[in-house]
Amino acid sequence: MAETVAIAPPNALLFISDSSGGAAPEFVENRPIRSTDTVISVDCLPDMDGETRVTLGAATEVGMAGPPVFDGTIKTPTKGLLVSTVEHEEILAAAVPSLETRIRIWTSRTVDPDDIVIAWGG
Repeated sequence: MAETVAIAPPNALLFISDSSGGAAPEFVENRPIRSTDTVISVDCLPDMDGETRVTLGAATEVGMAGPPVFDGTIKTPTKGLLVSTVEHEEILAAAVPSLETRIRIWTSRTVDPDDIVIAWGG
């Protein structure tokens, strides 16, 4: 079942990974989404500007109009998918069925999005 939260994460940054963590991608200027084979980082609305709505769910349950801004895979050896902050605070979590999980991300806009949808699987 899909879940949605509204948060103002520090550093305007979210991470998507296996629940055991992984190797975060290096910062690249003007790239709002970065990834390694274990972690995806996603820029969001700066906390001083308000909250970001974040939705996590199976690909059959969530999405936005148009193509995703990210479509890739990450390793999920514990079969636990986690969305967290730079302070390692858990925002959302889901059990996934495989050791490698397809992730698709939609955002409300390219810079400082205030709505992020994360679909796993499919």
